[in-house]
Amino acid sequence: MKKTIEICTCDICNKEDKKAQTINYPVLFITEQTEGRGCTPYIYQTKIDVCQECLSKIIKLQASGAMGNNIYTIL
Repeated sequence: MKKTIEICTCDICNKEDKKAQTINYPVLFITEQTEGRGCTPYIYQTKIDVCQECLSKIIKLQASGAMGNNIYTIL
């Protein structure tokens, strides 16, 4: 019999967290993603696993509204 154990860690703080969420988040890259060479900074939407503690640190934009009429607030 073969057992596979999946350990989920936060991509930001590297702590193990069974409840880490996978989110799609805009990240500012300062290197190329293929060679790792420095480049002009660019924003890239990427999937990351984030624990609740780090999530509360990086999510700083709140929204409310309806039917496309939204109000955005920086927390």
